[in-house]
Amino acid sequence: MNPQEEHWMVTLQVVFYPALAIVGIPSNIVTFLIFWRRNCLLSKSSTFYLMAISVADTLVLIFIVVLEITVKFYQEVLISSEMSLFFSFLVLSVKVYIGFL
Repeated sequence: MNPQEEHWMVTLQVVFYPALAIVGIPSNIVTFLIFWRRNCLLSKSSTFYLMAISVADTLVLIFIVVLEITVKFYQEVLISSEMSLFFSFLVLSVKVYIGFL
């Protein structure tokens, strides 16, 4: 495999995770509100169970999916900015060295 190519799983995560978060978070919030506001002809324990599942799923989507995407984005930005700082320092060092010659 060429080192420049990304693994197919990385490409899938780049496409699937944002779509999952965009659809999943609002759907879970609406599900929670429906069970909280309406009498769905379910027992009280079933209603609380389904509400807890929607809250847990929303927290998973927020803390795993959204934060993972955010951390990966900032890691790429920080790596590129550190590299640019390194090259700026390198260029400045060469200019100073040439100035002393």
